[in-house]
Amino acid sequence: MIPFFLLGLIISFPLTNIVVNKKLLSKKKQKLKTLINKIFFVHGKELSAQLLISFSIGIFFAVTSLLIINSDNSLLPKVLIINTILFTLIFLIYLSIYDIKFYEVDEIPSLILIVFLVILNLILALFNNELTLWVNKEFNAMNNLIAGIGAWVFIFLIVVLTKGKGMGGGDIRIAGIMGLILGIPGVIYAFYLAIFSAAFFGIAFGLSLGKIHGLKIPFLPFMIVATIIVFFLEGFVDINLFPSLY
Repeated sequence: MIPFFLLGLIISFPLTNIVVNKKLLSKKKQKLKTLINKIFFVHGKELSAQLLISFSIGIFFAVTSLLIINSDNSLLPKVLIINTILFTLIFLIYLSIYDIKFYEVDEIPSLILIVFLVILNLILALFNNELTLWVNKEFNAMNNLIAGIGAWVFIFLIVVLTKGKGMGGGDIRIAGIMGLILGIPGVIYAFYLAIFSAAFFGIAFGLSLGKIHGLKIPFLPFMIVATIIVFFLEGFVDINLFPSLY
């Protein structure tokens, strides 16, 4: 478990730095030593936040890997599943931190993740369709594809009807990613959790500032955290609120 924790920690810490220093890293004609320092070393008030994020990712990846290793799958599927989850997690965390920092969804990484998840689900749908990740946790490819399309269309309609007020194109892409990972009804649970947690945080944060009206908070991190929570809880907790969907 410790090696997987360290792997998640080693990958996530420089990843958070890349987001924080994105504009600095984009500058041309920088020395290699300067780039390395900006990516791997943190100074000032952002250190504690980045350490918290990195440790959380490390623990998450360690627990996930332990569950997969103890599953009934053979060695090759275990390795593929662990690497797929790590790859997806890296992109999700990057997108979340980017939204917190710049209040927008980085387009290219989000599109890369969508393409990756679509291809993954299509391959599984053609050859096996359902994959057991660990005890009581199934990954149903066809269900995920339907959920991805449904979530994408649902948020797209909201954006159109509200004329982009509150949600935008980036949220549409993230909704599709949620569906491709969670399927139905998991994506519904995640939407509920994201909306209520964001509302609670927004009210609490607004009260602490003495300002509610016009307060702006990034919604994407709540969508991603909700996705991660539901991804785990579905395998351990009976949260079937929509039995007719099974």
